[in-house]
Amino acid sequence: MKILTITIFLILTLQIVSASASFGIVTNELNLFEKNPNTWQIVDNGAYGKVIFSRVITPIKGIAQARIRYSAWKLEPKTEYQLIYYGSSDEVYNNVWNYATCIGLPRRTSTQGYFNGGSSNFAYPYFFSDNIHQKIWIVLKSDVNCESGRMINWQPTKYLFEENTI
Repeated sequence: MKILTITIFLILTLQIVSASASFGIVTNELNLFEKNPNTWQIVDNGAYGKVIFSRVITPIKGIAQARIRYSAWKLEPKTEYQLIYYGSSDEVYNNVWNYATCIGLPRRTSTQGYFNGGSSNFAYPYFFSDNIHQKIWIVLKSDVNCESGRMINWQPTKYLFEENTI
């Protein structure tokens, strides 16, 4: 019984320590929606998502890191999707077909069409202060080549687009 009590105490202590080891400050949020590509109006009861931009601070190291978290609902079940910035990673080609910068790893939707993900490998803070309309989309993984930084297919009825550019 004593070993069980000590084990439970250690597990709870580790959970509390790891939960308090870092905290995030949300800096911006972006809503994504399925849109009609003929009018670019949001589809009623269509698929949707959210991208949360934050700064994560680790008190132990005192490091602030940019992080993006994202979730999507009502997408095609059991299908791989990719979060992208519609432009080149060097910012030379913003909003120019067919440049795309992949953010994070592709995610497979559940049987209900849901997925979530995140990345700390994409420096976004300038998006909110550079006066350039940035576009963030969720697209089919099969429609983007992350290695070449290009869209290779266009199926807008299967994507999520930002409600408003940032």
